[in-house]
Amino acid sequence: MRWALHFDREAVEVMYTIPVDSWRQIKPIIWALPDNPTPDSMQADEENPSWYWLALPGDYIVTYAIVDEDHVIRIVDIE
Repeated sequence: MRWALHFDREAVEVMYTIPVDSWRQIKPIIWALPDNPTPDSMQADEENPSWYWLALPGDYIVTYAIVDEDHVIRIVDIE
């Protein structure tokens, strides 16, 4: 079963501030998470072990949570 992506408001607000050229590189990585929510480059967040993060092109980081019971990947923040 494929996972659904849900975006927190903070993540959406940041998406609008990312330069278009960077966003073109970042978007496919985020949109690939429903097919593979645990890619090899994923790291557990030290402060919140139920959250994970991925380094993105352009020195951005996406923080997300995997909500197993709802089959949802919640994009918490992009920094």
